[in-house]
Amino acid sequence: MRRELTRVHRRPPSREPARRYLIVCEGESERAYFGWVKQQIGDRRLVLRVELGKSSDPRAVVRTALNLSSADPKHGLDQQFDEVWAVFDWDGHTDRVREAMEMMRQADEERRDPSIPTCFRCALSNPCFELWYLWHVCDYMKPGCTKEQVQRAWKTQCPEYAKSAVPVGMLDVGGYEQAVRRAASARRSHDGVRAYPEDRPSTGVDELMESLAVQYRGFRGLDANAPLPF
Repeated sequence: MRRELTRVHRRPPSREPARRYLIVCEGESERAYFGWVKQQIGDRRLVLRVELGKSSDPRAVVRTALNLSSADPKHGLDQQFDEVWAVFDWDGHTDRVREAMEMMRQADEERRDPSIPTCFRCALSNPCFELWYLWHVCDYMKPGCTKEQVQRAWKTQCPEYAKSAVPVGMLDVGGYEQAVRRAASARRSHDGVRAYPEDRPSTGVDELMESLAVQYRGFRGLDANAPLPF
């Protein structure tokens, strides 16, 4: 007897919504950190493209971000980024940083098409990126601190630190939430008192990371206070 085959109806694959980030970094420290964050997130719905700027000049970092911000099918990117971030340090480059931030502000203001949701932001660390690491483990709030002072304080906490490697073990000691709290506290202390470039110590890295945290928890269906993998 001939057996009749039962046709199985399969649901066509659905395309899950995604949030796409372009993060262009000034140096190896920042690129290593955000590359690690990308690995820790491990969710295809939260897309991070981490790149290095053409040079350490903050204006070059912004130009790289703007050049890479459009859809690029040749390199597997068929949609616009939702958020474009330029990550750089002050390093005493007051005017260059000011120009870079103005370039990014203009790019954000010049969005005309409401169907393109891309926002353009800077994550400036003043005086340097190691401050973000330091705030994971201690409440460093020295007014007017220099790059050398911050890096020396971080080396005291993490003697084996190398710019191309992420000090994962040290970050677990104090934790991400502490770093966010300290960054926000520093920002409030400067508000109306010390303007750039005198607002040291300060960083905008927490704002980028909190944007990622909101998306990560949302895609995973997690509570607002749920622990994060970074």
